[in-house]
Amino acid sequence: MKDGFTTSDLDVATAICYLMDGFDTLTQINMAKDARGVETAHFGLDCASCDGDLIRLDFLAGQLAISDLLAWTKIYARIVSLLKTMRRSGRDSWASPDWVSGRRA
Repeated sequence: MKDGFTTSDLDVATAICYLMDGFDTLTQINMAKDARGVETAHFGLDCASCDGDLIRLDFLAGQLAISDLLAWTKIYARIVSLLKTMRRSGRDSWASPDWVSGRRA
């Protein structure tokens, strides 16, 4: 069951997208202030929370193998581009059109 996973780490979000269904795994981005008062992106991902946590732990331990760096880089660049567009337009949230329409529930 995919109950969803949320992270504020762009690299972890990219890794989860890379390992799951590509960019389409990203369902939403919400900007919120962290404990220091700094505006931070929080990424909502369409994956089981236990899977997301295991991927995060592997990533932080340096044990996550990336066999297709080009694919990972394309996902990363697409997320960064989306964040830049959000900041330029003053938006504090984004939701995947597929997720909003219910095609990725």
